Amino acid sequence: MSQAILEGIRVISLCSGIAGSAAGLQLREAGAEVVMVEPPGNPARDQQALFSVLNRGKRSVVLNLENAVDRQQLQLLLASADVLLHDYTPAVSQAHGLADAQLAADFPRLVISAIGGWPQRLCTGECHPPGNVDPGAPRPVGRAAGASPRPGVCAHAICQLAGLLAVCGRGDGAVTGA
Repeated sequence: MSQAILEGIRVISLCSGIAGSAAGLQLREAGAEVVMVEPPGNPARDQQALFSVLNRGKRSVVLNLENAVDRQQLQLLLASADVLLHDYTPAVSQAHGLADAQLAADFPRLVISAIGGWPQRLCTGECHPPGNVDPGAPRPVGRAAGASPRPGVCAHAICQLAGLLAVCGRGDGAVTGA
């Protein structure tokens, strides 16, 4: 059997939404090791069938990003990673020390990909995520007021994969996103 195209690539996923989880699944199916970082008592697990499909083959670690020790554990994971997938708003990313500029400075070879169901440029921290979500908790990108639906989750995942392949051979980092 031939080697998978992304064998040897390590992806850390902070995604809890469908778009980011689907992108992580595509990277996993292309051979990448995907480590899913989950919050304690992850509510996404309540949707057992969907959760199982989107996260098959991924490793899982439970970290509370409100906790400094757990944020240090995440930093250790990122130090050994090639890719970071997340679906946080820019405000939530900043609050957890995961702003693109900071990550690029700390991990220059890391490919950083913000994947959400809605464009990041429309989501400045005043977004309204679907469902009842604790407003202080890290959350996936939600729908900004007036934003239209954004189809093409799989197409976005494929674009992320193409971007990853373009930079992996050079050892350069990159920031991609919706």
